Amino acid sequence: MKGANMRKHIWSAIGVAMLLSACATVSQTGRTESDLQATLARLQAHREQGRTGSVWGFLYLREPGVPTPLKDRAVTLLPLTPGLETTIHRVRQTYRDGGYAILPFQTLDQLKQALDSYRTQLKDAGRGDLIRQTRTDTADDPKFEFSAVPEGRWLLLAELPSPPSLAVWIVPVTVTAGAATKQSLNDQTVIEGLIQ
Repeated sequence: MKGANMRKHIWSAIGVAMLLSACATVSQTGRTESDLQATLARLQAHREQGRTGSVWGFLYLREPGVPTPLKDRAVTLLPLTPGLETTIHRVRQTYRDGGYAILPFQTLDQLKQALDSYRTQLKDAGRGDLIRQTRTDTADDPKFEFSAVPEGRWLLLAELPSPPSLAVWIVPVTVTAGAATKQSLNDQTVIEGLIQ
């Protein structure tokens, strides 16, 4: 039994180290100038060509038991660079490999700082208009929707504070011209970590 617990703690520590490394990588690969500029140029060209679509879905939790609709909550849509997508994939993989255990404060805080820095870089590039935000409906279904979104890769973000933890949805999505893409934010797409 002691050996099994020891292995679990070792793998948990390795997972946290990998996650911290992935978050640190965002400053090197997720936000490189050429990566961001190429993504923004592609989205601008698609917008000018009228190649736009929409993204919609619902924000809710299913556990424990009855689905809980998360009404009147902010949902954000950001352009997604290839480097940032790689980093997010690593973070999600580390969370899965850790058995979906709640992340330590430092790990979640580094992830949030990286995303805040990315938003700042978009604004500094004069493309704050591509940071889109809406709120989920207050009706029975907590639906959100973004329309006239240029074709390409995007990132859906939402948060639900529940001290001492925070649920964060960080979900890549592909927008196709002339199509409505459905991507709900639920238990299967959430990451949870401690907050102070």
